[in-house]
Parts: sequence; C-alpha cells; structure tokens
Amino acid sequence: GKCPVLVHASSDLRLAARRIANPKWSFCAGQTCIAPDYVVVDKSVRARFVEALKLAMAEFGFTGGDSYPGEEQETAECAEMAQIDPSQSPSPWPSDQAKNQRPEQSGNHDLEQGIKGQNDQGRIEGLQTKNQGRIEEGQRRRRSSALPASASASTGSARIVNELHLLRLKRMVEEAVKGGAIEVEWWDRQGQGSMESSPDPGIISGRSTRLRMRPTILLNPPPDSLVMTEEIFGPILPIVEVDDILTQGVDMVNSKPKPLAIYVFCRDNAVADAVAARTSSGSL
Repeated sequence: GKCPVLVHASSDLRLAARRIANPKWSFCAGQTCIAPDYVVVDKSVRARFVEALKLAMAEFGFTGGDSYPGEEQETAECAEMAQIDPSQSPSPWPSDQAKNQRPEQSGNHDLEQGIKGQNDQGRIEGLQTKNQGRIEEGQRRRRSSALPASASASTGSARIVNELHLLRLKRMVEEAVKGGAIEVEWWDRQGQGSMESSPDPGIISGRSTRLRMRPTILLNPPPDSLVMTEEIFGPILPIVEVDDILTQGVDMVNSKPKPLAIYVFCRDNAVADAVAARTSSGSL
C-alpha cells in the first residue's frame, strides 16, 4: 500500500526531512514496500519543510545528474561477465550427454571437458578477484571522501528496475503536472546540460541500457491522480498540504487501503497518540 508520512507543525523539520529523504531516495530509489509514498504536511510549515528537504538532499549528495560514480566501470564489468557462456561453466550435475556416453568414449571427452571447465572457472575466479579489488578501492575512496558513504554512492540519479516501470513513473509525473501539481526544482541547473535539454525533467534516457530517474518532488497533486491513488514504488514524492493533520491528514490516510507503515513526525505525544488511535496500519 501507500505508506504515508504525516509532518505536524510541531515537528523538527530538518530531522523529518533527513529521515524521509534517506529511505526514500538512498535505498533502491523508493522501490521498497515500506518506503515513504507521500507526505501530508501542515500548511503553516510546508514551505520550510520543502527547504529542509532540499537541504537534506544536498547533504546526502544528490546532484540531479545523469550518472553516478563508477558507472562506466560497472558497465564494463557487466560486459565482461556477459562474455562467459553459462552453459559452458562448470556444473556439479552431469549432462544428459555425459550420462548416455559409452565408457570407451569417455576418456578423451572427460579430459577435454575438464580442461575447458578449468579455463572457464579460472576466468570466473579472476573476475571475482578483480571485482573484489574494485569494491575495496571504492570503499577506500568513500572513507577518504568529504561526503558520507551513502552520498558517494548516490550523487547521480536513481536506477529503476526496468523500462516498463520507468515509463510508468514518467506517466505518473506527466499526469500530475498536467493536473496542476508543481514539480520542485531542487537540483543545481548549472553544469546540468543534459538535464536542461531533457524534454521531461523527471526522466533520463528511458532505454533499457540506462534506466535512470532523478528524485522528483511534486507539490499538491490532484487527489485522483496516479501518484495519489497507486503505490508509486519509485523516486517520486508527492507533498500535500493540509490545514490540520489530525482531521484532514488522518482522513486522507483512512481514505486509502491500510498501509504497511505510517510515519508521524511531531514533538507532541498527544498528536502521535491521536494518529495511532484513529488509523490502522502494519506499523506506526
């Protein structure tokens, strides 16, 4: 279901922004079942909350670019791994051909297959050793970086699971914007030439070889839009402002199927108790 976030006027806005941005965009680009799906914020603090969210994204290292550190190296590794034919790799189970082979024919065949299997196994072990070295080098660079490890790994846009899902997310953004939602421009446009020329600010290169989408913030999308009626499962965060969290906010949550989790940010325990009493979810 759609996991809502309720941001009360009494909450620590900077803390709330950090705790929303990190699970929403740092881990799998929001492609997890308990990722924050949409935010309901008190109207009196909406502008300050959005600014705190922008600051949190900058602190975590998001830049809005269309690449990420080590992308070329990762692509090369995938290409190298693809050169190994899985059908030729060593297997602990004998093939049907080997089972039906006559004993007198098995000698040279087994020797040839053994040599071939050793060669493929050697290539696999070599790649594993090389990849481990690259992982250790990446960890060393992150430790020496001024940014935290999470930021070093996420300075670019997020990878989407497949092309069909990317197109679905693109359609969600387009529909919401046409319906009156405002897309927050949180990224630095200087030096983002490829992003400037993109016809859709929420999507980058929708082909299967480069499934990337930057974090997208939408203000006040229509209640009947896709981003407010379907589970997003991606790096899109709708923000809806209301006059009162305990009435309009709770009513919005209860108007949708029961979520796996509800996230409440407030400094008033009475507010948290009221949300717990008036809603039902997997966790709070």
